Amino acid sequence: MRTQLRPFKMRRDNHSGYTLSEVIVTLSILSLLTVGTVGIGVGVWKHLTNQQFEAECEQLLKEILVTKEMGMMSGDGKGATVTLYTNKVYLGTYENGVLKQRSMVFKHLTIKVADAVKIAFSPDGTNSISNSYWLKGRGGQSRYLVVQPGGGRVYLSDEKPQ
Repeated sequence: MRTQLRPFKMRRDNHSGYTLSEVIVTLSILSLLTVGTVGIGVGVWKHLTNQQFEAECEQLLKEILVTKEMGMMSGDGKGATVTLYTNKVYLGTYENGVLKQRSMVFKHLTIKVADAVKIAFSPDGTNSISNSYWLKGRGGQSRYLVVQPGGGRVYLSDEKPQ
């Protein structure tokens, strides 16, 4: 048994084509599918940008803490430095008296600083700068990188610290 799709023949004047109601129903179904697809796409895009922003925030914090620990373990007595720019960070440690720098560039994260900010960690892990830096994502997300003086505590916060 073979099935063929043929346009429905209209009753008057033997014209072939589709009725107005068939066209309206078809276009309605297509518009609902389009709206659903766009809605799902926007939802997935927002979820992905949130995940990418959170991952870069955690990566920034981890690298700062690793740099601080490397400065404490180096034994050179010079500590470590972290320089924050708008979309990149330079992490410096001393090895055998020579400053070794590595850099990280962020794609989904912007650090709101007016100019470069240098945070210097002493060999015992403390620092003299106390500040919070606003981390902003492309999708409107925001977090704060908080650097506390004295003990050298560095952490991420969802709210601006007092």
